[in-house]
Amino acid sequence: MKKKRDVEINKIKTVFGESAVPAPEKINAPIDGWHNTFLHRLSDSIHTSAAEIRTAVEMGADVNIQNKSGETPLMLAISKDNGDVVRALLQQGADIVVPSGKKNELPFNAVTQAICAGNVKMLQIVLEEGGGRYVNYQGNTKWREADGMSGVALLARAYKTQGMRLEEDKYIKMARLLIQAGAFLEGESGPSDLTPLMHAATAGSTALVHLIMESGADLNYQHSKTGHTILHHIADTEYHLMATPLIARGARTDIRDREGRLPLHIAARDARLYMMKALLQHSAADVNARVVGGREETPLHLAAQANSLICAETLLEKGADPAATDLSGHTPKQHADPKAAVYAPLARAEDAALRRRHDEGYHKAYKPPSP
Repeated sequence: MKKKRDVEINKIKTVFGESAVPAPEKINAPIDGWHNTFLHRLSDSIHTSAAEIRTAVEMGADVNIQNKSGETPLMLAISKDNGDVVRALLQQGADIVVPSGKKNELPFNAVTQAICAGNVKMLQIVLEEGGGRYVNYQGNTKWREADGMSGVALLARAYKTQGMRLEEDKYIKMARLLIQAGAFLEGESGPSDLTPLMHAATAGSTALVHLIMESGADLNYQHSKTGHTILHHIADTEYHLMATPLIARGARTDIRDREGRLPLHIAARDARLYMMKALLQHSAADVNARVVGGREETPLHLAAQANSLICAETLLEKGADPAATDLSGHTPKQHADPKAAVYAPLARAEDAALRRRHDEGYHKAYKPPSP
């Protein structure tokens, strides 16, 4: 055993220099101003082998010792993409979660670190060596706005921050690993309090949305604060192509958020034409549905307020009532800027609708729904 250890020590000296290996009693002493130790130095090199790590630990090196920044040898090895060293450190007892050492700061998590690095190999090794129980553990990240995000949500955030469309497959592989390890698909995490599905949609990853959807996520989960479902969440985005498969898999268009709005109301308010069309393709979408509470507007009122001619025309084609009145008695025309292009078509449509009702002897005043 001693002969084998001497061989490994000689290898270390060959790479790092004759004086690199400290005496056993100084094996955990700082060797620089950042309080890195001998094991930190070994772990931070792409030339180090698993055998050299084991030798250092046999000499008494503390596998969980932290430097001035709170980094352990495992964290440095992950950043160096040295899979053999990462596995050796974990097998020698390296902790996957360690305190940051700073007040009111989340702990460091090796799973989180591998996700932030976008490194499939490192994530797989960490999960294989016991990291599976930490996939939903809220950890410290290099993006403060992402601190506290759980596995799949953080992965979506990482993809949005540094992912390239050509690398989407890499993030999908990582998502599969996390889901297989038991990552949550519902629930809110991180400063933005969004679900994994919402984070994936915000990141613009259709493939990740499909994976989360097909893995059993609740497509009608409502955000605890806003009441938004995934359809509300994407209604004011350009990701309209996500809406159709979500609806086909069971996402409902008739769920209201805390402000009494349907996804269609949000899409009309923000003049998202293609999102509106995607929502209106399905029979459950009511083109004349009113916002429950507040001013009781229809989608056409909101499109008029946005001065969107094309959205207003689309709603009219689908049967929107141009003479519908809100709680204040205002028609969609009265929500539009009189100088905007949408005003005249709405005025003509309203006049035609009123004439038609008059000719039919039909007079109807809007009555708000009973509470």
